[in-house]
Amino acid sequence: LVSPPAPAWTEGWIPEAVFSGDVLIPGACGKLFTGAPAVAYSCLNKELFHLLPDTTLCFPGHEYTLGNLRFDHWLLPHDEHIRQRIHTTREARLRHAPTIPAAMELERLTNPFMFSNRSDVREAVIAKQRPDLGMAAVTPTSSEVDIFLALRTMKDLSLHTLKPPTPAISGAKL
Repeated sequence: LVSPPAPAWTEGWIPEAVFSGDVLIPGACGKLFTGAPAVAYSCLNKELFHLLPDTTLCFPGHEYTLGNLRFDHWLLPHDEHIRQRIHTTREARLRHAPTIPAAMELERLTNPFMFSNRSDVREAVIAKQRPDLGMAAVTPTSSEVDIFLALRTMKDLSLHTLKPPTPAISGAKL
């Protein structure tokens, strides 16, 4: 049993499987309660999970797969890997089959928290951010960690379930 630290969440793994707790949840990552965003970003995108073989199975602490994939699809509506995973997840649910564990290869293809450094994720986060709801604004020059944190904040705020803000009309009288 090998148990490297995962400082932003919990810890523990064995070579063929990861018991990820709240660190990596299919289609997302857990909320950041006490961990530093830079550590969480690094854990998912540069160290630990990024280094695992594609065949490693992820056993999360929660089963939020379909809800997470709805968020992922809202963020990246044209991503075919996410669309396909939604389809297979729904089919599994209809058969009362489990949707976890998930292979790391699938997470790398469909989990924006594992590829938040991609330009399409950056562009989507910038386009869909909601500073009016208290989010820290991100720009094209924001760091990868800031984009990751904005992405997690969007998920925390359930932005995918909200209507877009109504644009203000200049000079309108109430």
